[in-house]
Amino acid sequence: MKKVCNMVHGSHLYGLNTERSDMDYKGVFMPAVDDLILGTASHEVRHSTGAEHAKNTSDDVDTVYYSLQKFIKMACDGETIAIDMLHCNDKNLLETSPVWKEIVENRHRFYTKNMKAFLGYCRKQAAKYGVRGSRLKAMEDVLEYLKSELAMHGDQTPELRMNSTPRIELTLKMIANEHSKYVKVVDSFYKGEKKVERKVVEVCEAKYDFTTSVQYVVTALQKKFDSYGHRAQQAKNNEGIDWKAMSHALRAGLQLKEIYETGDLKYPLKDREFLLKVKNGELDFTTVVSPALEDVIDEVERLAAASTLPDAVDRKFWDDFVVRIYKENSNL
Repeated sequence: MKKVCNMVHGSHLYGLNTERSDMDYKGVFMPAVDDLILGTASHEVRHSTGAEHAKNTSDDVDTVYYSLQKFIKMACDGETIAIDMLHCNDKNLLETSPVWKEIVENRHRFYTKNMKAFLGYCRKQAAKYGVRGSRLKAMEDVLEYLKSELAMHGDQTPELRMNSTPRIELTLKMIANEHSKYVKVVDSFYKGEKKVERKVVEVCEAKYDFTTSVQYVVTALQKKFDSYGHRAQQAKNNEGIDWKAMSHALRAGLQLKEIYETGDLKYPLKDREFLLKVKNGELDFTTVVSPALEDVIDEVERLAAASTLPDAVDRKFWDDFVVRIYKENSNL
């Protein structure tokens, strides 16, 4: 195979390596034309010094090479590994070539408004703990209040409106936040000449009309609360957090934010000190880490919507690029 590039990747590239970090190398190669024609070409070559089912130590080395064709597809799809590789700095670039230099010079062509793989990675990591840890607390507060109402009044308070008293409304105002509040809903049908407007209780995006029974809401919220699972509840208590995974999610979000704000990405990362603290579990999850991840996801979505970048990658440009490179290097 013909090497296109080889580089240091992972925590050493980001500037997030610790004494426990293993070495991670990534590269790109051009499969032989004969193998491509015969359909026997490999598009990914891996090697690891670590045991197959064991966690790597600082002495282990992981190496992965992607075919030129696969790498271009990964970059077009906005995959984090490919975007990382495109921005490798000189210190960590071990081998290069004219082909790699041309790809890097055109890396802006991979930027779009819809780099969903990057943002999807952030959401996926955050969702493991129930993105917006404050949701769990909001549900818990509303559940405690409604259960106490049931215990005190039983069947005398069958509906959320509490027999038209303002008690529940006043209490919810005391614990109100972005996840538990009163909202007005305008129905889609007309009653006479006017639209029908209803006041509902909204808890974590679920809406309950004032005529809904308290017991029904308690049952529904309890089911939703339990669905967050043990891990999410641990996160609320700052326990059982996969800090490395959270640092990866924050890193990906901050990288994408930098691309949207500056049109480029530089290593080592400018936020590495904060990310190292997250990685080492030195910050509180509920009050610092989870809100930071929520904020970066919201900010990236805002920046993407306002961006002048194209909606999608010009795949024809990159298809033509691969064909041309093979013609120039293979006497086709």
